[in-house]
Amino acid sequence: MTKVIEYGIVLGLCMGALASMGCEEVPERRVSHFDLAEDAYRSGQYELAHQHYGVFLRQNPDPQLARLAERRILSIEREIECVLGKKNGPRPAYVQRTDDGENVPTQYPRVLNRAGRAQMRE
Repeated sequence: MTKVIEYGIVLGLCMGALASMGCEEVPERRVSHFDLAEDAYRSGQYELAHQHYGVFLRQNPDPQLARLAERRILSIEREIECVLGKKNGPRPAYVQRTDDGENVPTQYPRVLNRAGRAQMRE
C-alpha cells in the first residue's frame, strides 16, 4: 500500500510540474531599439532612426552592432544636414563624367522631390 502512495505522490508531482510548465506564459519577443532603428532607416524616417540608434547605444552597446549603429548615425546626420537641408551643412557635390573619363563638377537645375516630381533647385 505504501508503494501505491509513493507512486501516487510521484505521479502527482510530475503532473503538477507538467501542468505548471504548460500554463507558463510565453514571453513576447522584445523588439530592440536597433531593430526599430533599422526599420525606420530603411523606410526613410531618418530622425526616428537616429533617435532609436542613440537609445540602443546608451542602453546596451553590443560591440558588433554598435559599430554599425555609429556608422548609421553618421550617415543619417549627413543625410539630414546635406540633402534634406535641415541644418546649414554643405550640399552634395554632383559630378558628370565626360567622354575622356574626367569628372567635371556640374549643377543640376532640377531635383526630384519625394513624390518624384521635378522642382527647381534652390
